[in-house]
Amino acid sequence: MSSSKSDEWMPRHYRDLKELSIEHIASSEVGPRCWGMSIETFPRPYVKHLSSAASKYRLAKHCYGLLGPSDEARAAAGIAPDFFDKYSSQALIMLSFVAFETHLRMLGTTWQKFPVERCGLDIRSIAEAVREDLGEEALTALAKAMDQDKLKNRIDKFLNGDDREFLAVVSALRNSFSHGKMGVSKSVSPSCAIETKEFMLDLIKCDAELISRSLREQDAALLVV
Repeated sequence: MSSSKSDEWMPRHYRDLKELSIEHIASSEVGPRCWGMSIETFPRPYVKHLSSAASKYRLAKHCYGLLGPSDEARAAAGIAPDFFDKYSSQALIMLSFVAFETHLRMLGTTWQKFPVERCGLDIRSIAEAVREDLGEEALTALAKAMDQDKLKNRIDKFLNGDDREFLAVVSALRNSFSHGKMGVSKSVSPSCAIETKEFMLDLIKCDAELISRSLREQDAALLVV
């Protein structure tokens, strides 16, 4: 299997997924869909939203935070020492969750329907880290800041120990930053933001590799058409 030069910028797991998906559709009679992905044929075969997913993944992976001013310039402007660290933490959460959402858009689904357990990652550890880092006060404030009752309820479940609702908390953190619903006083710490980002990117990578593996094996039980 060889990739075109135009695809060389893509992370390997997305490059493989693109080639395998197009090959599978070309050699089957099931129509232009597999695993919820849509295969477009004009002007040449491509997987709908895959390039966008790969681009968002790459951005999140190689972003390490916001570049703040020098200490002298920051002090002159009256900016608190940890101001940029806290906003950087929120930005990392946002970028990693946007990458995840775009990955799921490619698959024709949403985070609410995504079975985290199928990737075999240790969600308990990251859930405990986020729960401990934010604490009850910040998680309660985060739930109150959300407009959707279902999302509020899911955050409450997470606060009460349901690790499966980790994605709900990350979604809420993303929303609170992008929509200005919360400031930085109850922000996730830089170390926890990095840990969360790495988990989200691992989740994307593992999921793409799982789909590619099923396509290689032509496993009829795993293929969704």
